[in-house]
Amino acid sequence: MYLLEGFGLSSNLSSLTLNFINKKNMKIKDVSIPLAIIISSLILGGFLYAIQINKQNSIERQRVYVDSFGNELKCQNLLKDLKNKWHNVVGIYYSDFWNTCMVKYTEGGEVLEGRIESMIDKRR
Repeated sequence: MYLLEGFGLSSNLSSLTLNFINKKNMKIKDVSIPLAIIISSLILGGFLYAIQINKQNSIERQRVYVDSFGNELKCQNLLKDLKNKWHNVVGIYYSDFWNTCMVKYTEGGEVLEGRIESMIDKRR
C-alpha cells in the first residue's frame, strides 16, 4: 500500500475496496430482512396449522363422545319398558360394534345378552 501512495492510488484503492465491501454487505442486508420475514412467517404458519388440526381433532372426539352418550341414553330410556314387557331383563347398554342396544336378560338362571331387535315375545 505504501508503494502505491506515491502515485496517489492508495486512497483510490482503499476506497474501492471499502465500496466493494459495503456493496456486498448491503446485498446481504437487503436479502436478510425479507428472508427473516419469510422464515418467521413459515414458522408462525406451521404453529397455526398445528393448532387448527389439534382443535379439529378435539371437536371430532367430542362429537363422537356426545353421539355415543346420546345413544346410551336412548337405550336406558327403553329399559323400563323392556322390564315391564319381559320380567327377565337385567340391563341394557349401547354397543358401538353392533350399532344398536344390547339387552342383558336371564334365561334358565344364566345371564345372556342379545340385540334389542332380536327380542321376541315367546309367550305367544
